[in-house]
Amino acid sequence: MRHGYAHWNDVEVKTLRHETIAPLASPAFLERCQVKTPHDLLERRLIFSESPLVQWQQWFGKFGVAVRHKLFDFSFDRSYMSLEAAALGHGIALESTMLASVHLQRGTLVPVFGPEHAVEVGAHHLVYPPQNAGLPRVAKFLAWMDEQLPSRPKG
Repeated sequence: MRHGYAHWNDVEVKTLRHETIAPLASPAFLERCQVKTPHDLLERRLIFSESPLVQWQQWFGKFGVAVRHKLFDFSFDRSYMSLEAAALGHGIALESTMLASVHLQRGTLVPVFGPEHAVEVGAHHLVYPPQNAGLPRVAKFLAWMDEQLPSRPKG
């Protein structure tokens, strides 16, 4: 199992699960600091995390916001720390909604925008040597994995 972009050579890669990366904040923060457009985020407290596959610079670029240099109010090397800081109302984190699922279910975090401002990336992969692709046990394992994983709606 590997996490990240599937840029590995000389191996078979089966993407098992995608992640959605989105700006997340506490409801209390969004009440104090309204955000209507992606450009509004430049004037808000942003939380940087090294972990997400999509970083703030990429996210801003995808949604047409020119950013020269943005200083972050908080910077973490672990997603759980940036999620906790956002849940405590310290700013807006760009994180995986899968990793934030408990916060989202509890309502301590909410997406800042609708799904049109989230970025989906293939993030979780099963990787194996190509010479093993024809082995019956590998085929059986891949079939079992397909049964275990919830199907994704086709978009």
